[in-house]
Amino acid sequence: MDFLPILAFVEKIVYTATGKYLNLIQKQIILGTMMDKSYFTIAEEIGYSDGYIKDEGSKLWKLMSDNLNENITKSNAKSRLKSWEFHEGSHQLYLDHSHHSNSLQNSILVNNYNDVNIAIYQDQNPSASSSNPCDLSQMPALKFCFGRENDVNLLAEAILNQQYNLIEITGVKGIGKTTLTVQLVEKIKDNFDCVIWRNLSFYNSWRELKLALFQLFNDNKVFEDEPENLNYKLLSYLQKHKCLLILDQGETLFQEGQISGIYRSGYEDCEQFLYYSTNLGSSVIVMQWTGVIRDGTLI
Repeated sequence: MDFLPILAFVEKIVYTATGKYLNLIQKQIILGTMMDKSYFTIAEEIGYSDGYIKDEGSKLWKLMSDNLNENITKSNAKSRLKSWEFHEGSHQLYLDHSHHSNSLQNSILVNNYNDVNIAIYQDQNPSASSSNPCDLSQMPALKFCFGRENDVNLLAEAILNQQYNLIEITGVKGIGKTTLTVQLVEKIKDNFDCVIWRNLSFYNSWRELKLALFQLFNDNKVFEDEPENLNYKLLSYLQKHKCLLILDQGETLFQEGQISGIYRSGYEDCEQFLYYSTNLGSSVIVMQWTGVIRDGTLI
């Protein structure tokens, strides 16, 4: 079962009803339910009490029931959601059993390498590739690189042979994140049909970046779409085609001076994109610098 359309559909229901995207707990309840996990197991996996998860689940099923005019419970949610396929950009539903099996993503944190933290998230079922545009015009030129061969080889192995889909490279300024990533791209780019490097600081919002990507994909119809549909269309594109997308200056996504990741206005739905990108055949690399915390403030 492909979970991406299900999560996107449920999120559209929640967003329409509340104006908010699915939170982590709601996502885990949906995915856990699809994998026949009990509330106790779901709670244990994400560190909450089973009573709290059960209450949150009940609220979610009630919200879905109210908006679908159908009684949805944990016991029947899997069978109902498995029988639905969702037309991209519409609310229409119809029966379908053609989706291939797709396992849930796993995640690991690779040990610190020269003060650059490399977080890798995995999907075990990559999609097939096809010919698509490439654009490395925003990638800095590589002048020199030394002492990072092990890191580059580790990342190349994870992406090419172990199908890790989302990689986050973080570290203080000047530590070599860009140099490492450029060398990695040069090493693995021939294994992708579409390789794109984008500097987030060049764009005023996540929507602006997405529209620029769709222009590159020669899809101008998206300019007529509602904002909430753009994430799903971009994810669908990355699911259908084997792409390597590098997002430089990832700190641009977050509010300045915050210890935790609070997204800036205009970038909130990037969290949704990054979450679902772990379940695609494409690979996304996010680079960002981390500052120093002083008196409770990130500087």
